Amino acid sequence: MKEDIFADTSALYAFINAKDPDHKRVKSFLSSFKGKIFITNYIFDEIVTLVSARVGHEKAVYVGNILQKSPQIEKVWISPIDEKQAWELFVSRNDKSYSFTDCTSFIVMKRLRITKSLALDEHFKQEGFKEIL
Repeated sequence: MKEDIFADTSALYAFINAKDPDHKRVKSFLSSFKGKIFITNYIFDEIVTLVSARVGHEKAVYVGNILQKSPQIEKVWISPIDEKQAWELFVSRNDKSYSFTDCTSFIVMKRLRITKSLALDEHFKQEGFKEIL
């Protein structure tokens, strides 16, 4: 059965970085996954920026091109309403260590009715989503 998942920066970076302790686990999952992988423009920004800072510009361009061109990946743009709702969520979750980008991801996942996340931290689980790794 094909299903939709939402990919967080943490998992994307582990996939890209062979030295990451979660690299093999994420790579194994993604090599057999047949569904649609959703990211937002904020996740795109985060991963390209992170790869550029840690690995270099050339690798960041490579990663960005893959994310832009892959038919399996769908980039969703954060709308003004999403951003407003994410800010409200961020403000209300002062007991969590969520980033604002995490909050935008949660709002988009709810809007698109995506329940599963490919993430390597507890944030998605804390917000009620199922983490698949």
